[in-house]
Amino acid sequence: MNEKDNVLDSKLLDIKDNMFGFAFSLTNSKEEAMELFQDTVLKVLDSRKKYTDKSNFTGWVFTIMRNIFINRYRQAARNIILPEYKDSDIPFYLPDYIIEDSSYIYTLDDISLALQNFPEAHKVPLLMFISGYKYFEIAKFMNLPIGTVKSRIHYAKLKLKKVLEE
Repeated sequence: MNEKDNVLDSKLLDIKDNMFGFAFSLTNSKEEAMELFQDTVLKVLDSRKKYTDKSNFTGWVFTIMRNIFINRYRQAARNIILPEYKDSDIPFYLPDYIIEDSSYIYTLDDISLALQNFPEAHKVPLLMFISGYKYFEIAKFMNLPIGTVKSRIHYAKLKLKKVLEE
């Protein structure tokens, strides 16, 4: 180990409390924060040759931590598996913004029947939205602008409301 490595190790030890605080603010979990902290330290130590003396060490380390967190979040989002519902008697409660009187209860058969005549361009984003996907995720999946996705979901909700009320 040379003098530069000793200085970096010393700087890393000086900011360890701040690093853990930042990790906790990202994860809201002590265990996940500790794991993120440890992975960041390993990445910093592996990348110490890339650090230049004239750059902000703390900013460099925090950027590495943030990037590790973002990569984990994206990987976790890709690994989500949607459940397959086969029982058509599972009740489906439409939110108040679709039906004003939220005492209505519809089964998956009711919803499936109502969605049969919907164009795919409106059905797919609505089903993804109901399943919990975010607008940007739907837009990326369908390769559409986010405004188009929001518009299609809005019109699909209105049409679904009209069909179910009939």
